Amino acid sequence: MHRFLIVLLVVAVACALSAPAGLAADEDVIVVFEQHAPQGENVGDVDVAAMRISSSGKLVWAEGQRAVDISSAEALESNPRAIPDGVGGAVVVFEVETRTGENVGDTEIAAQRIDAKGNLMWNEGAKSVLVAASKWAETNPAIVSDGQGGAIVFFEEHARDEKHAGDIDIGAQRISASGGILWGGGERSAEAAATDQLERCPAAIPDGAGGAIVVFEMEARTGENAGDTEIYAQRLDAQGNRLWNNGEKPVMVASSTWAEANPVLVSDGQGGAIVIFEQRGRSVERSGDIDIAAQRLSPSGQLMWKDGESSVSIADAEDIEQAPSVIPDGLGGAIVIFEVEPRTGEHAGDTEIAGQRLSGNGELEWEGGSGYTLIAFSEWAEKKPIAVPDGQGGAIAVFEQHARGGEHAGDIDVGAQRASATGELLWGNEGESSVDVSSSVRLERTIAALPSGSGGVLVAFEMESRTGDSIGDADIGGQLISSAGNALWNEGGESVLLTFSKWSEKKPVLVGR
Repeated sequence: MHRFLIVLLVVAVACALSAPAGLAADEDVIVVFEQHAPQGENVGDVDVAAMRISSSGKLVWAEGQRAVDISSAEALESNPRAIPDGVGGAVVVFEVETRTGENVGDTEIAAQRIDAKGNLMWNEGAKSVLVAASKWAETNPAIVSDGQGGAIVFFEEHARDEKHAGDIDIGAQRISASGGILWGGGERSAEAAATDQLERCPAAIPDGAGGAIVVFEMEARTGENAGDTEIYAQRLDAQGNRLWNNGEKPVMVASSTWAEANPVLVSDGQGGAIVIFEQRGRSVERSGDIDIAAQRLSPSGQLMWKDGESSVSIADAEDIEQAPSVIPDGLGGAIVIFEVEPRTGEHAGDTEIAGQRLSGNGELEWEGGSGYTLIAFSEWAEKKPIAVPDGQGGAIAVFEQHARGGEHAGDIDVGAQRASATGELLWGNEGESSVDVSSSVRLERTIAALPSGSGGVLVAFEMESRTGDSIGDADIGGQLISSAGNALWNEGGESVLLTFSKWSEKKPVLVGR
């Protein structure tokens, strides 16, 4: 692994989702992130901000001197999610936690739209739009486009009253392109799932007809199955009506003697969805084991694989397979990238990145349908993969690399590998299993990625200082990787600093067109 000392005086620039929009060769991108005040009068505050980045890695807004504040109230604004608005800007949703007064600790969902020039468009830029605010605490938003310049937002609703204590539901709301709240008369959210069980970890995709499909975990709270989790789904139309099972209950996607969790999904290209999830062993003999499985849903909510009686197993070795990321393969199937951690032997505790391709019929296509393809493996531990399409039927996996000892102990870098449509690894030289995206002495982690318009990938990540006066401070770094696996910004050297200030910037989100 090549090591670089990052130059801080960089020239001028100094619970799961659907496949991201691509980045054209001459197109800018918006990076949204949290800003944490480490000291001074604002200590403890968290805001949401954004910066526009050119295709050459230059900071566009405010002449590259400062980010644009999306929300900077006295409350804690965090956990941003964003989608393109279709005209060069973005719609951003985030959590807002009250810090003072009778509602201290309560959390709501807010949103703002930012245009291509960095102007805030809703409420004349004076304040954000409240998407969901009730006596319950709304958290963990997921956002998809409504196809008309607005957005549909799903979120968890956590009961704060004694009557419903401990309950968690899934709510939803639609926002128009002008920031209007469209469902529930603008006064309340739509119920995507509201049973006596715990519904959480929503992930969603547009349904292509103005609505959306949402999947989520459901945990039983009582009875012999208390503590077990399963995967459910529901489809909402453009008016917020539930469509599956006559709107009376969600569709069960996966249920077994294992606990199903952490769902992600992509469109199947025909109005339905392919859902990927973890299966966690609950029996004594399978305790601690985690596998990856899948199921396909039709537009009407029917289970299409294994006659709806069981899931398709993607990875079921004795290792721990977890943290799936999924993209459509363009032919009605999907490519799934995930972690693999051996539980026994000399490599126990090490983590690698693996992948498998599913056909539209649920058949495994790589490695002859047996096992999976190892995508990234080294003496470091590869973790938290993100998959993006390479534009040619394959996938690019971007991931964290954690040093497991030696001179780099404690370090975290970012790596990447490209797999062809047939599972062949395309990047790396002299036996290396990946290429370096960023490998400085700082801690690079918490990745966001977008496919470029030329078969490569744009990556953003946190960069936390480990030494010196700025120890603990985090900025957002970035790098553009070509289709051949070469770093393009800063002449292939250090990463570009996309944001930097006296505050710590964290949790980047990338938005293309």
